[in-house]
Amino acid sequence: MTSSSPWPHICLISAFLALCTAFSINHIHLGFIWAEDHEPLFDTIYIVRSLLMVVAGGCFTTVLAYWSFQYEHDHTHLVSDQNSWLAWGVLRWTPSHYSTLSPVSLPVKWVFTLLVWGFFVALVYQFLHDPRTFSHNSLEDRFIENISAGLCFTTALIHFMLAKRQFTSSARTLFLLFSVVMFLIGMEEISWFQRILDVETPELFSSNMQNEMNIHNFYTTTSEYLYYTGAFVSLVLLPFVADGIRGRYPNGLISCVLPDRFILSLGVISLQLNYDTWNALITQFCSFSGLFIILYWLRTARGTPEKIAILFIMLGMVTAQVLFLIHGHTLHWISVLTEYKELFITVGLLFHALNLVGRNTSEKQPFSEFRESIRS
Repeated sequence: MTSSSPWPHICLISAFLALCTAFSINHIHLGFIWAEDHEPLFDTIYIVRSLLMVVAGGCFTTVLAYWSFQYEHDHTHLVSDQNSWLAWGVLRWTPSHYSTLSPVSLPVKWVFTLLVWGFFVALVYQFLHDPRTFSHNSLEDRFIENISAGLCFTTALIHFMLAKRQFTSSARTLFLLFSVVMFLIGMEEISWFQRILDVETPELFSSNMQNEMNIHNFYTTTSEYLYYTGAFVSLVLLPFVADGIRGRYPNGLISCVLPDRFILSLGVISLQLNYDTWNALITQFCSFSGLFIILYWLRTARGTPEKIAILFIMLGMVTAQVLFLIHGHTLHWISVLTEYKELFITVGLLFHALNLVGRNTSEKQPFSEFRESIRS
């Protein structure tokens, strides 16, 4: 597509119309705007909604790919994929100023990604063969929740350490904000140590949905969807368009902290952990968009190893989601998968933070000085 191509505009309008139609169906025929959490439904009206989300996700992804392509190739400083892992990304181009911005070595990325996906496959196997244990591991203060909280606190500490190393107020503020957000998520996950310290729920939190000392359970459904959508943006959309943003804003601090393309391989895992949330339009939109993003990645793949890796991810995404939808009724309660979804979100956020540490130290200077070196 060239800059004068009408297809981006057509796709954008199509995505908007598909979303409007789906929301109208919710409001007029189903009586709500956001789907309530319950077992997946596959009546005709729900299938129509899903098809509309396929159209919206595909068209939306096409617009993003075109935008990223345009700004990457309009930028005057472009190099080949010398620092990408398996040439991650849609267009395989990186602005030369960032040619050293992927300090985590190729073997480390391989090992980490294979370990995460291996753990995910093992969990799917356990889900199929031992749904009772799979369900009980997601209980409050059990294995999955404690790991998620621990990863949140670790990520918060990493961002705090990065903030201390910055020389400008803007950089310090940005990393402190990341740190505070991750700390709050971790504390909310374990209800501010209420159960660990055996603290009685204060009167102020008596109307909490779970009668716990946390904030998100006052608005459980809304807060969950906001968190999941934010994770989709952070771990899937931003890595997808990262090079385009860097081409458009080569000297910005945000460009320095954007996630690398390989984060996509981790971010898409959480998009497929759906059962009780499947009926929500935002869930299907994120899931289908993630699948189309991986398809664009495959479309530009060069070489057998890269294609095999992408096909494995696609196969894992589709297979896992289908299995969860078919066999989700074997879970001991309906919301089990949300705990696992939150676990893999924190895994992606943690590795991005670790990559920022390596990226920062590999330049032997804080981001603030690194950005100034780019300008000069």
